[in-house]
Amino acid sequence: MSESQEVKDIQTKGALAMRTEEVKNLMDALNTSIQVVLQMTNYDKHGELNLDLNPDDPNDQFLKEQYVALLEQLTDTHAAINYLQQPIAEEGNLSRNRNGRFELNDSHELSSGSPLEFLHYDDFDDCYKWIASRIEHSTDYYIVGYKELLLEGLKVRVRKNSSWL
Repeated sequence: MSESQEVKDIQTKGALAMRTEEVKNLMDALNTSIQVVLQMTNYDKHGELNLDLNPDDPNDQFLKEQYVALLEQLTDTHAAINYLQQPIAEEGNLSRNRNGRFELNDSHELSSGSPLEFLHYDDFDDCYKWIASRIEHSTDYYIVGYKELLLEGLKVRVRKNSSWL
């Protein structure tokens, strides 16, 4: 089935829920397109975009700023999709090791900046969810955005080659 036929099939479903695999396939296709845009524009995360524009034309300056903002968002989206494409490498409960750091399953030591996902009960949706974050350290280790969360025994998972967060 062609990609355009796949899109038409999805559109005709209307309000019907999409399967996770269908969304994954759409995200994979989007990620490929984003990668092409980033490569063709030779854009880098430092905000450099070489355009042939008139420096005295306010419209050209406006467009450049807008394109840079969009390319920054595309770069973030590309990284997020890449992160989700990585398989789960390990899952288990955190425990503090002899070095004072937390580790997963007595083998995977986490340090400041280590990305992880933790299982969290969402009161609003009344269900458990995986939350993506990272571990950091000040006076002790904590999960970014959840500083008061107790880490000992917390169920977490890490993805292979993850560096998005």
